[in-house]
Amino acid sequence: MLIVDLLIIINIILIPVIIFVKIRLIKFSLFINPKYWIVIYMYFYLLLPSSILKITNIFQNWNFSSDSVFLSKLLVLYFIDLYLCLTLSTKDHIRNINPNFLPNRLSVSISMFFVSLTIIYLLYILFLSGQNLIEGIHNRQLNGILVNTINSQFKIKGVLFINLCATTVLFWKTKKIYSFVSLFLFIFLEVISGARTNSFLALFFIYANICIFKKKWYFFPILLVLILLLSYVTVFRANVQSSMPGYSPFLIFIFNSMGEFVQSFNTTPYVVMTNLKSNEGLISLILNMFSGLLPGFIKTNLNIMNPGEIIAINIGRGYGLGFNVITESFYFGGFSFLLFSPIILFIIFEGFTAMLLKLKFAGYGLLLILISYLRLVIREGMTTYLLVVVYIFIFYFWIMNFKSSSHFFLASKYK
Repeated sequence: MLIVDLLIIINIILIPVIIFVKIRLIKFSLFINPKYWIVIYMYFYLLLPSSILKITNIFQNWNFSSDSVFLSKLLVLYFIDLYLCLTLSTKDHIRNINPNFLPNRLSVSISMFFVSLTIIYLLYILFLSGQNLIEGIHNRQLNGILVNTINSQFKIKGVLFINLCATTVLFWKTKKIYSFVSLFLFIFLEVISGARTNSFLALFFIYANICIFKKKWYFFPILLVLILLLSYVTVFRANVQSSMPGYSPFLIFIFNSMGEFVQSFNTTPYVVMTNLKSNEGLISLILNMFSGLLPGFIKTNLNIMNPGEIIAINIGRGYGLGFNVITESFYFGGFSFLLFSPIILFIIFEGFTAMLLKLKFAGYGLLLILISYLRLVIREGMTTYLLVVVYIFIFYFWIMNFKSSSHFFLASKYK
């Protein structure tokens, strides 16, 4: 166990060094290399939580066995280090982006139309549901029902994806931050509802486009935003303090701030300890792949449930429990499938990257969507979101795909 813990600490130190070296080498091409973002998401959702796994037994009384703790740490090291070796052994995609690029006029007109409608639409949603969301913010179960109802009733995700593409078009036309006004409204709606997914997508798009255009990383501003969000999450989850008696307020703050990462990872020692696996095997895997495209009532009627939902029922966790790509692999295919999962993950998303870069400006926008969505791939599994990503590529790229008189990528090469 001591050697495994030491290897985890080495990885915790080494991976940020590798990422910063890559930032120096490929600069803003980091935003068109999803493989490095997968490493970053693994760092937060797998590696860091594994380093404090003994402490997390306190949280909601998971009571992991020592064997499950040890084996889970070994699986994290195997998964991350194998994926990292594949990442570092392959060429990086390098592109020089034209700061003077101007999108097609038709693309700009369509984008302005969608953004204007969205602003009116979101203000209408806030008028109807804003008060209920604010009142339910401290009731996690009630809040989850409200958020799911609003997302389903008003098709928030579909509207958001159109706006991610549309606001990117407008930004490269105006080069001004006010182009993202509809995305700021999405963020506000998420903040008052206590959710995170849509706000992360919106923030990432704003940050990435500004960084690439200005050729600056803005590390301090984004760090400040992340600290504020973590503080907000900590306040939102203030009820967790009661399950950690005898611990200092600072430790409680750190633990609550990492709550999403910790709880998502805790499903791995749980499935290892209980040997929780799907009874249907390949059939359940295929159903899970299509579940992200199905309306909620169809999923309910077909009784399609992912590992996180099953674990939540088993432990009485309720709304909001995620899982992760290791848990998913073990649940659907045991250790044999898990051994090949890092390789499958790498091949699939490197293939997506090569394909999307051929689409130029449209490919750039879709790569940003892919990178932001990879957080959910690591947090909730690649089969859960694989077809969702393909669906997004097919139905949302056209806004950015009208031919422009200027080139978005000035040069292309591999390094």
